[in-house]
Amino acid sequence: VDQGVIQKLTGGSPLVVVEEHKGGGLKLVTGGVLIDAPREFVWEVLTDYAAYSEWMPEVEEVTVIKEDGNVTMLEGDMKYRRGWFDMNASIANIDIDDSDALNTFCAGAARGGGSCRDDIPENIFGYMVQAGVHVPQLLGWKTSHDLIPFVTYEKIRPIDEFGGKATTADRSKNFDLVTTGISYMPTKKVALKMDYQKYMYQTGSNKENQKVNLGVAYMY
Repeated sequence: VDQGVIQKLTGGSPLVVVEEHKGGGLKLVTGGVLIDAPREFVWEVLTDYAAYSEWMPEVEEVTVIKEDGNVTMLEGDMKYRRGWFDMNASIANIDIDDSDALNTFCAGAARGGGSCRDDIPENIFGYMVQAGVHVPQLLGWKTSHDLIPFVTYEKIRPIDEFGGKATTADRSKNFDLVTTGISYMPTKKVALKMDYQKYMYQTGSNKENQKVNLGVAYMY
């Protein structure tokens, strides 16, 4: 936009646009003002976040989250089959180095009506082990159909460990899951499945939950 046009619209005063969430609370503030100074000098001032309280009204303190935090993810998968026995397993571990700094920022953002939550963990962990038996092959049946009873155990820890700044974090989301079921495959591309699942939560009032699932799958 031409600077002359901005000058006429604002009369030399700052131009500010404020957006709010539908349910209330601050969403975004954008603004602009004409400054009679070299571009490099203006950019240097704008990116010196720690000094904002020295010249920006009503700003008492600015916390800068360092960019050197790392998120480390390790994942492993294994699949094994021998004759009628079938097994697979997966494991994942995620470490978040600067979770306390992120949670400190999110706590302030939440007070301003933002959607950032201060429950970011230091560590996320989980693994799964599944085993099944191909009944026709076990019994020596000559058929293209397959019938597979199976059992699965999962340990899911979305909040395995958390620091002192994760004030709203708790381990009620952590759970163990045991699944037992059977899968029938009339062809190699179609599967009919029924299973029973039992959720066992680490903490909280709803410590157990059970359900039965029915499903149809087509592989193409």
